[in-house]
Amino acid sequence: MRTETRTDRFGADRGRCTDERRRLTLEVLASRADSLGLEELAAAVTRRAGLDGSATVERVALELHHGHLPRLADRGVLDYDPNRRRVEASFDRE
Repeated sequence: MRTETRTDRFGADRGRCTDERRRLTLEVLASRADSLGLEELAAAVTRRAGLDGSATVERVALELHHGHLPRLADRGVLDYDPNRRRVEASFDRE
């Protein structure tokens, strides 16, 4: 019986991820060696999506905070501290 690792889950999730915000979030986290703040993550996701404007970054931050990050944390692919508003990948970056 094979035990699934966090890296396996990340790779599988990234490959199957149909939600653009979640896919972009995982891509940003994969490119980072450290944790980052919610607003910094939202700005990076907004840029990768080809969007601009501070209102857009705020909207993306709200979507991440209330929906995408808790779901991805439940799947074990990232750690999200909603009180500190910090996000960190919980998979090995390759």
